[in-house]
Amino acid sequence: MVADWEFFENTYNGGTMYAKANLIRHEREPDIAFSRRLKEACVINYCAPVVDLYNFYLYRTDPMRDLGSLSDSPLMQRFVDDADFMGNRYQDVIRAISERGSIYGIFGVVVDKPQGVTESMGEELANDIRPYVATYAPENIWCMDYERVNGGRPKLVKLILEEDSNRLRVWTVDSVLVYGRVAGTIDEYELEQEIINPLGIIPFVLHTNRMALDPMCAASDIADLAHIQRSVFNNDSKMLEAMGRAAFPMMEIPDGSLPMPSGNQFSGEIRNQEIVVGSGNALIRSSGDSVGHRYIEPSMVGASRYLEIRKAMLDDFSIIARTQHANAQKTVATSGVALEIEFQQLNGLLSSKAACMERTEVRLLQLVANWLGTEFNGSIKYNDSFGVKDLSADIDTAIKSLSVITSPTYKAEIAKQLATRILDDDTERAVFDLIGLELTTPSTIELLTAA
Repeated sequence: MVADWEFFENTYNGGTMYAKANLIRHEREPDIAFSRRLKEACVINYCAPVVDLYNFYLYRTDPMRDLGSLSDSPLMQRFVDDADFMGNRYQDVIRAISERGSIYGIFGVVVDKPQGVTESMGEELANDIRPYVATYAPENIWCMDYERVNGGRPKLVKLILEEDSNRLRVWTVDSVLVYGRVAGTIDEYELEQEIINPLGIIPFVLHTNRMALDPMCAASDIADLAHIQRSVFNNDSKMLEAMGRAAFPMMEIPDGSLPMPSGNQFSGEIRNQEIVVGSGNALIRSSGDSVGHRYIEPSMVGASRYLEIRKAMLDDFSIIARTQHANAQKTVATSGVALEIEFQQLNGLLSSKAACMERTEVRLLQLVANWLGTEFNGSIKYNDSFGVKDLSADIDTAIKSLSVITSPTYKAEIAKQLATRILDDDTERAVFDLIGLELTTPSTIELLTAA
């Protein structure tokens, strides 16, 4: 699983690190050839826009957050303004958790509070001693031990987190132990600090990207897509190499006739002649013939076939990602039925993700309330229906229907619905009310009847 999580992270981040980790080297490819191919590798990141698009849809309308009695706490306001002691607002941290969950499938969050003995809220405000969140990628969550209590309910009783490459934090219901790596060792740690856990619970939330009976099996949004991207990336590299060889043919030479430094992987007699062999390595042939040197012209017949395969793979990518509606480069229109099915699938996926984020937020705010010595009595409500539709197709269908259904009431209702779809989400409610009123006036109905 750790290898998968690192693969998903590299896939989302893209760039040089992705190229180094995912460009596959041929078993007979020399160092110099692979280094050149790696340098020329072009990373086209198809997965990152999918994650970003999902989260755009998820937060296009802000969730309804009622903090209840917590909204009266000055410490809570500090938390909302800076939830992680790094200047990030609570809603921005929540979006980041959603994004990371989309990449990994799961993501860990601890709600902690700095040590400090204070006698009043004023002292806590003065010293900024309040709850904050710390986030952990799944590969940094080393251990989660549960016990069954209260008739079978699981309770987290031990949690081991990797703070950084040299430090571990071990949570129990009674204490927090901080271990540091022993200098010069790989896996030896010594206790540096022991802190009392005053909550009696481990303030940890494991966020899952989608609903799953086993949280550790929650699926990443790019679990399948990442493999398609890697395949396209490597095939693109091979095709670029083939194009380079078409421009600069390779030379076939007899063994021993090419000058090579000592220690080269190919054996051969060192000669004081310079031979231009093309874009890559020379093809060595037995020296016992009279053919001599000759250039081999590579064939580019397979290029067009590869482009067809590449297009088919990216079409499959869009289908799996449920993003055909957002594919601006698509040359053939997708059928209305196929798009409607995609919208329903995407709506179901977003609803599942929203339910998980809603549950995560409630649990986080309950832990914040615990640190503040109270209970969370507010509510968090995410959208459970996402109007992901093809606007242009809907407008086209509506206009065509007006030529068949001549009812003024129908025309007015279509006009109101189109106005709601076309106008920006930030448009004031009064504007929509005015449009609705105008569409029901006698003069407008007369115009609609005549249309």
